[in-house]
Amino acid sequence: MTKPSANGKTQITIVLDETGSMAHVKDQTISGFNEFLQSQEDKSLGECRVTLVKFNSDRIKTEYTGQLVADCPNLDGGNYMPTSTTPLYDAVAQAIKDTEKAIGLTAKVLSKMAGHQMTAGPAVILMVMTDGLENASQQYTQKQVFDMITAKKKLGWAFVFLGSNQDSWASVENLGYARGSVANFAPGNISGAFAGVSQAMCAYRRSYNAVQYMAASPTEKFAACRTLADNFYQGETEIDAATAVKFQARRTSGSGDKNVSHTS
Repeated sequence: MTKPSANGKTQITIVLDETGSMAHVKDQTISGFNEFLQSQEDKSLGECRVTLVKFNSDRIKTEYTGQLVADCPNLDGGNYMPTSTTPLYDAVAQAIKDTEKAIGLTAKVLSKMAGHQMTAGPAVILMVMTDGLENASQQYTQKQVFDMITAKKKLGWAFVFLGSNQDSWASVENLGYARGSVANFAPGNISGAFAGVSQAMCAYRRSYNAVQYMAASPTEKFAACRTLADNFYQGETEIDAATAVKFQARRTSGSGDKNVSHTS
């Protein structure tokens, strides 16, 4: 039986496409994002803080950093205005740096931690949602972003990608993403995508918290968390409202914890 997980802490960083191709689903994106935030307020999952990075080739804007989810401002027509093209590498790199700030890690602390397997501290998830391919980055290359992601995965961070109008796995395999943490959503169905990823995120947070109660060594706990992160979508490759129902059912039944052994 999973023990209560209300003491768990989570840092979610959302890297949200605000390019011109998102204009036709602007209203869906706004409502879906706001509902995603609401879903993460579940107190049984513990404290959740959110960092939001919106991106297009005109600007990459960090809307807020490490904000308690209940205090995060909603998106609306005034703060979500799709335009221009897709600097994906630059956006992910900025999001990683913003996440470091959100969890209070200085460059000195990161240097000391490099190469060590750690599960202490919050669950850290960096989630990208986009309907386009990289085509406009100016500051960071694919190799630089790959190195950044690889370094953070060694610290236990989860990197999650949800894409449309592309083969998402082919788009981000060279950035270091695990196949099980990459999925697609149908063009024009971003509301379904948000519904699905909301439930997947809740399931991940519950399972991550359960790991902390395992009668296991730190190395074993790290490995369990890595498995959870690398299988974030639990074998699903197309995310929509139907998969949201599946994730919720697994979460209710406890089958989402099948890779986690814990004490009673």
